[in-house]
Amino acid sequence: MKNWKIGTRITAGFAAVIFIALTLGVFAYSKVGTIEKSSSQIAANALPGVYLVGQVQNGIQLEFSLLLQHVNSTDKQEMERLETEIRESRTRNAGRRGEYRKLIRDDKERSLFEALMASRNAYVAAYDETLKISRIGTTSARKQWLL
Repeated sequence: MKNWKIGTRITAGFAAVIFIALTLGVFAYSKVGTIEKSSSQIAANALPGVYLVGQVQNGIQLEFSLLLQHVNSTDKQEMERLETEIRESRTRNAGRRGEYRKLIRDDKERSLFEALMASRNAYVAAYDETLKISRIGTTSARKQWLL
């Protein structure tokens, strides 16, 4: 290298810089492809799933709130209106759970979802029993049952 002329040294230096730049460019391009694939998976699957889970959670909170209103109500028409809202909320939530089920991609998530659905059945049974007692009982008896 000591015997190289200045022009040869400059050319070799620029060639080395160009080689390094091209190598980094190819590496970056491959990583951008990986990032793009991951981001499209997040946009197509994870974000809608998170949104639907949040909507289901809001629906469950609404149903619980409606149940408490039902227990505290003494007006039969109000109770019927609340029961209609409960049925509508359950229908919406069933649709959201169905949409979420379509987004499940791995076995772990599927098993967690199935465990959730199994525990949901016990919750719905207790909820329906509370609603039944609320329909027929006095306000004080209904409140006592909830405690």
